[in-house]
Amino acid sequence: MKEIVKKSEELLKEGRVQEAIALLEEALSHNGENEAILTALHDIYLDLGDDEKALLYAKRLLSMDENNPKYIEECAKLLNALYREDEALEYYERVLRMGGEISTKTMRAWAEIVSLTDRVNEALEFVDNALYQNPLSTKLMNIYANLLNEIDRSEEAIEVMEEALELAEDDVDLLYDLSVMYLQRGDREKAEELLKRLVLTGDAVNVQHMSALGGLHKFRYGDDVFKRLNSMLANLCVLKDKDKALLCYVAGKAFWDVEDYNTAFLYYGRGGDFRSHGKSEDLELGIVLLEHLRKNLDKDCITSDHGGYESKKPLFIVGMPRSGTTLTERIITGLDNIVSVGETNDVRKALHNIELCGIHLELDKFSPIQRGVGIYERGKYYIELLEKRVKGAEYRYIVNKLPENFRWLGFLRATLPNAKFIHTRRNPAEICLSAYRIHFVSEGLDWSDNLTLLGKYYRIYHETMKIWRSLLPKESLLEIRYEDMIDNPEEESRKIADFLDVEWKAECLEFHKRKDIIKTASMQQAREPIYKSSTNRWRKYEKYLKPLIDEIGDLIEEYEKELAAK
Repeated sequence: MKEIVKKSEELLKEGRVQEAIALLEEALSHNGENEAILTALHDIYLDLGDDEKALLYAKRLLSMDENNPKYIEECAKLLNALYREDEALEYYERVLRMGGEISTKTMRAWAEIVSLTDRVNEALEFVDNALYQNPLSTKLMNIYANLLNEIDRSEEAIEVMEEALELAEDDVDLLYDLSVMYLQRGDREKAEELLKRLVLTGDAVNVQHMSALGGLHKFRYGDDVFKRLNSMLANLCVLKDKDKALLCYVAGKAFWDVEDYNTAFLYYGRGGDFRSHGKSEDLELGIVLLEHLRKNLDKDCITSDHGGYESKKPLFIVGMPRSGTTLTERIITGLDNIVSVGETNDVRKALHNIELCGIHLELDKFSPIQRGVGIYERGKYYIELLEKRVKGAEYRYIVNKLPENFRWLGFLRATLPNAKFIHTRRNPAEICLSAYRIHFVSEGLDWSDNLTLLGKYYRIYHETMKIWRSLLPKESLLEIRYEDMIDNPEEESRKIADFLDVEWKAECLEFHKRKDIIKTASMQQAREPIYKSSTNRWRKYEKYLKPLIDEIGDLIEEYEKELAAK
């Protein structure tokens, strides 16, 4: 078996991944449950980002050694990554009950899931009791702090973390987690200081840590962070593709900061190639869906009474990523009695296997909603998910700002007939330039890694929204231009308040002054006031954007004419 595993490793180094998989699976079929082969297959699928197949082999490893905490933790981690939180929680608690050494990542993941339930106090008590037995355990202090942070007791969490750092000043997990907490609270300086301690000390540098620092740091030629980045780039070839991609995006940002745009775009392109390899399953899904919408939908189907769940709470902010969804969310949540759950996948769970207007959607194979479940039950299930996230508190509206929900507006209208939708628009060139420069962590955004794919995806989005605009009743859909929001924030925010039938408050435009905790990917932008520097900058980089312009040049021109005519 060692020879087979070694041969598979050689094939992987040559990029012959499928041959390596075939070799290992063939060996497994003749030798039953072999730990080395199962581990090799698990690792391959993990590197490929196929969490489902990685989980399959992790479970087979666990079946050979049912009390092995390493395999239990791995199953829990993969179930969590697949949004099967309830199952993941069972595995995490199985590890906890064993009472052995538990990784910080595992405990943190457990804490995050628990925070969505009504068992937070129980979890805090569990960790507090463990700390009583071992009061100098910085790992337990980290876990306790993360639990506190998950329930928005961030000041207490930071106090605990600072105390832990006094005991272990070079602890990597403590430094990184505390930097995240400070950033969530809007303290960029302290976050950057901690990340510099991680990146600039020691020989080994974590790519994730460099990426986090790169997002905060203003690079200058010759500064210590730039020097460390260059040393990491010199060893790029030894990294896994996902780390190569991440580091290339950091390099792109670094050279952008020093205004070397030729090199910046070179690295952005390399990063995209390492991540998506010029393909996008999400784009293909969008193409298929658009064809179905054009073929099957009509106004009667969308506007007729399908017996959906009548809640008035759901509010969706949709559009393209980088179109102003975060700005709109921050303004809206400054109005009375409105809360946001951020960017969640709850819609895909609720709409999975829905059949409407001759269209059948398969969106989330891990959703408990099966084919044949009624429209009413689906709407009720979505609201239950929302209320779980806000821990049962009463709000006028609960916002979901996942941009990609633009795809499902008609289905959401049928399922939740009183739902409201706000569509944010922006110059296509500005959207795409901004999206291209970001290494999106979320799956399903691989179209942003390539300028041609990015243009194709934008056109799919544009055509899909044309359909919903023609079919949805005016009282359910409001469209906001980012440029108008920047130029006339009070006027546009009043439109939003009128649309939602709530009182307008001037405070909604002072969101950058709030001391609230922000845990989304746009946490930095959400702390900034409204500014105009992010409009009409794309022409400075037009020569680098030719593949994009070839795809959507007409849409860019159309939008700019619309702006000029307002």
